This record gives sequence, structure tokens and C-alpha cells, in this order.
Amino acid sequence: MPLQSQAPFLIEKILQRNEILPLEWPVTGTTGYDFLEQVDLLLHHPGGEAPITELWSEFGPVDFEEVEHVARHEKLDTSFYGEFETLVALLAKEFPTERDLTPHALGSALRALLTVFPVYRSYFADGGDSGADFRAIDKARLEAQHMLPVYQHEILDQLCQYLADARIDTAERQDILERFEHLTAPLTAKAGEDTAFYRYARLLSRNDVGCSLIVFQHRLLISTG
Repeated sequence: MPLQSQAPFLIEKILQRNEILPLEWPVTGTTGYDFLEQVDLLLHHPGGEAPITELWSEFGPVDFEEVEHVARHEKLDTSFYGEFETLVALLAKEFPTERDLTPHALGSALRALLTVFPVYRSYFADGGDSGADFRAIDKARLEAQHMLPVYQHEILDQLCQYLADARIDTAERQDILERFEHLTAPLTAKAGEDTAFYRYARLLSRNDVGCSLIVFQHRLLISTG
């Protein structure tokens, strides 16, 4: 569309790996991080992935997600302990007091969900019906299952359904959603850029906001040869 018809409208939002902007947002795109990620990728030869990974395996975990998950657990036990415990207590009031729905069980499910939540934040609290939010919470649910015993999967399912079910239109759920979304963003940042990035030195030039440390992308303009 010509600029004289409609000026571009850009927002600052950090997109995680495989995350896209909600299609219903009336914006042109994002600023900075996406462009810098593409420029950065031009400087990395994908052929270097194997030898660098092999070398780094001698000093620490090869899987960055493992390092980040440990960091998220640490942050939930320290920096965000109060926020996490408050959220668990509020959730416990929303579920029936049954054998498998104790605060401890809900806390275990919530911790697993927060550990693998794939984006900085969702927007359920805004009252939207975004496919991006549903994809994010469903992806987290499937990954969190691997961290929990089978008998807790139903608790995890109920928790995710509660967070995503707009039919539960109560002040209590709104408060929980806002607290959940205000926790995922700083948790992702503090555990990722501020902690895991300092521990995972496999390729320091990739340790930047908006970058994916999991694999090299198959982009090549500048060769080491």
C-alpha cells in the first residue's frame, strides 16, 4: 500500500523462535529485533555448527533449552517466588478442593507450564481471541507434559483450559490472567538474556535479544573460507 495512503505502523515486540505476530493486529510489523536477527545470520556459516557444538559439549550442556529451563526454575524460586506463590494461591481458589487439585499439584503444573512457555507473553487478559495465544499455550502444555508424571497431565490440561477459556468471565480470572502474563515476560527475559545467555557460550555472537541459540540457520553470505 502506498505510503501516502497509509503510513507504516511498527511496534516493538520480541518474537521468540517460530512466533509470529497475531494476524488480527493492524500493524505493519516489528522494529529492530527481527531485522538484526536476519543480519546476524548472514555472518554465520552453517558448516560451523557441528565442530562448535562438539567443542562446547566438553564444557556444558549442548541443549540451550536445558540451560534456560534450569534458569527459569531458579528465578521462580528466587526473584519471582512471591509472584509465583500468589498465582498458585489464587488458582487454588478457582478449582475444587479434591485429591489431585491441591495447591501443591497446581503449583507443579504451573511451574512446568512457565518453564516451557514459548513466548514472552500472551494476551488472554485483553479479552482477545488470538490464534497465536492458543498456539502458545497448547505448545507449552504439550512440552510441560514431559516434565510431569502422567497422573498430573489432567491437572495441567485443566489449568491451560482455564487460562484460555474466555467464557469464564470473572474478576478472579482476569486477575489471574494479568498476573500470569506479567510473570511470563520478565521470567523469560531474566532467565534467558540475563542468566542463560551468560552460561551458554557455544556461540556468543548469537547471544542477543531476539536471536535463536538452538541451531544455526541455513543462511550464508560470508564464508570462513
